Amino acid sequence: MQKFPMSKKLVRIKGIFDFSGLYSYMKKWMVDRHYEFHEKRFKEKPKGHFFPDKEINWWAEKKLTDYIMFRIDIYMHLWDTEHIQITKDGKKEEMVNGRMQVEIKGEIITDYSNEFEKSSFFKKIENFLNMRVLYKDILLKYLDSFDYELYAFENDIKKYLGMEASETAYGIPHPF
Repeated sequence: MQKFPMSKKLVRIKGIFDFSGLYSYMKKWMVDRHYEFHEKRFKEKPKGHFFPDKEINWWAEKKLTDYIMFRIDIYMHLWDTEHIQITKDGKKEEMVNGRMQVEIKGEIITDYSNEFEKSSFFKKIENFLNMRVLYKDILLKYLDSFDYELYAFENDIKKYLGMEASETAYGIPHPF
């Protein structure tokens, strides 16, 4: 198994936001794009007069071929939060006032079924396959499109939260 990591994406917000809606939206975003979604950890710890700090770890996998897979790791941390009710368009909505950070890490994994892990000879074949035969495919076909998909995910989270920096760097809508 060999991993090709992507650059980390980061979303930070301080203020009022809809956490339960964001939670559902992010999960739906991954499922709609055919990722297999897993929740690794949901940890709450009480802190003073505020509601608990939350730490959430997710991962999602999408198998593209029998050899190549995309993996997304997500870490969410909420702190200094309190639940509030606001009135929006005449309806009361449950929101969260506090701070949140979302880290998105992606990687392309080759030989995810560990077929080449049986001996050092097979490991050398895997290395030759990845660095000589499939290198341009991995770099141009998979790495580039996956990086754009991760940027789209980051920007869609920002759009959901109503952040000002929710557009792409080129000022055009996402193709996804």
